[in-house]
Amino acid sequence: MQTLKMIVDDLHDCEAKSLLFQILLKIESCKEAGIDEETFTRDLEGLYDHLLYYKAGEISAYAKK
Repeated sequence: MQTLKMIVDDLHDCEAKSLLFQILLKIESCKEAGIDEETFTRDLEGLYDHLLYYKAGEISAYAKK
């Protein structure tokens, strides 16, 4: 949980807004298309995994400097 907090704190405003937009867009798309909760959850987990992978790489590169 501490790593996640660090990653979120490290987001730039544009990154946070983009991530929020992606989440809200997925919610809207799922409601309109009638996508089941399992697919929606997998999509959100994909966003989560991508964020952790992307930002964890930045944090570890930053720590090495």
